[in-house]
Amino acid sequence: MNYRIGERVIVDAAVTGDGEHHSGWVADVYEFARRNYIEVKFDHPSLDGRMGCIVTNPGLVRKEVTA
Repeated sequence: MNYRIGERVIVDAAVTGDGEHHSGWVADVYEFARRNYIEVKFDHPSLDGRMGCIVTNPGLVRKEVTA
């Protein structure tokens, strides 16, 4: 897992559950019980009002491409 705190990312719609990808930043990266977790804070709230999420599958988070 190669995410750093503060790095800009996009969380897949499969994680957010509201059918939209959400952009944000990595708030924390940690390992627990041999699993990797990425805590992401969204730039804008999701449809249900959440301002972030914890992702257990790093494949559903991708780095934001900057121009």
